[in-house]
Parts: sequence; C-alpha cells; structure tokens
Amino acid sequence: RLTDNRLRRRKRMPGSENGIFMLGHIISTPYRLSCPLHAPVSLFYSDAISEGLCFVATVVKNQRPWYTDHEVRCVRFQPFVFDRQDCHIPVIIEPMTQQDAELTNGQPLWQTSWTSEFLLDERFQRYAARAGDELIALGAYEILENALVVHIVYLEAQPESNPTLDEGQPKYTGIGRLMIAYGIKLSIDNGLAGDVVLEAKTTALAKHYERDFGAVRLPTFQSSAPRYLIADEAAKRIFFTYLV
Repeated sequence: RLTDNRLRRRKRMPGSENGIFMLGHIISTPYRLSCPLHAPVSLFYSDAISEGLCFVATVVKNQRPWYTDHEVRCVRFQPFVFDRQDCHIPVIIEPMTQQDAELTNGQPLWQTSWTSEFLLDERFQRYAARAGDELIALGAYEILENALVVHIVYLEAQPESNPTLDEGQPKYTGIGRLMIAYGIKLSIDNGLAGDVVLEAKTTALAKHYERDFGAVRLPTFQSSAPRYLIADEAAKRIFFTYLV
C-alpha cells in the first residue's frame, strides 16, 4: 500500500496530458483485474495523486474471494458545456492560434482583445475552447512551479455567452467552470496536485467563486484584485465533472 507521502510526489504525471487518468478507491466486494493493455496514466487514491505505469484494466467480478480489494478504472477528461435547451454540447480545447486571437477584434466584438501585449506574454499558455467549429472561450494560464499552482490569468467567453454582453440569454452556459477545470487539469499535468489560483475582478465574481467553486480567499500582495485558491475537495469536485 502506498503512503500519502509517496502518493503526493510533485512530479509531472506521464500520460495525463492525453486526458487519460486512473481512478482507484477501496471497495468491499473483491474484484479480479484483467489487464490486457499497458498505458501510462495518473493514479488517484482518495485526494492523492501518484505517477506510475499502470494498466488499462477491465474489472471482472470474481466468484470467489480475491486477494485485492481495489477497483481501478480508466477515465478520460471530456469537456462540455450546456446549450439553451440544457443539453450537453461536446467541446474541444486546444492551443489558441493567431486566428483565434484576431477573431476577438471582429464582430461581434469580444470584451477583450486577445492580440493585446499583456495576453501574448510568453509566460502564459493560451487555449481555445470550441463547440464544433465555433470559438466559445479563451483562457490564459501561467504555470507557477515555484508556488506549486497554476495561475488562471484570464478567462473569457464568446460575446453570445458572456454575462456582461449576452443580455441574460447566453447561448452556452458552464463555460467558466469548464475553463477552470482545464486549469486544474494543467495543474495535474504539471505535478501541482490540481491547485489553481485566480483573481476576482468584481465583488459579484468573488461571491460566485466562493459559492459555486468553493474558492478560498488568499492574502493579496502584488495584485490589486482579491486572489482565490481552488484546491483539494473543491478542485476535485470541479475536475471530476468532466471525467468519463
């Protein structure tokens, strides 16, 4: 049995960049694991993370008691949002292109120009979320290895789904939660235990982070806006929403 210290080694998790993870938890009924295929994955036990070369396992219930009491199954990060009929809409998240950035300057005009010098900072990783061919969101993230977190620098939904611009009738909902979940994924991919920080630029946004995402306010030093941490159980609840 692995100890918590071994499980929480802060190293890059092989295989998680492909969106494939292994989940494990203690169960009471014995199972036998049939393991026909090798795959590098990340192993989750409770709220801990470990790296390792594991198996994509088919869980087969055994008729007689077996020596192991663990269940292991392969899961994948599968992003989605909701449309106006509350239906799941599959989403693809990939690195932002120059064309994506330039779209924010056209009609309908986005709230922020993603061709700005600030958002093109070399420190940031920028990603675009698409529903089919439609660009629905952009996100800028900063990997802070010394602080052991991912900083969610800026997130923006398309004008049709942006609460500031959509006149209360968004085309898609759940975009903010999805883009935060992607920041948590980046944190896991980089061995940072899924912790993320982000700023709340308005009082309403701060209450939203606390109420809906379980964010905890941090002391503010360099940033004028309140900074929040999403970690542990709060990060797990968000991230697990998109595991299938």
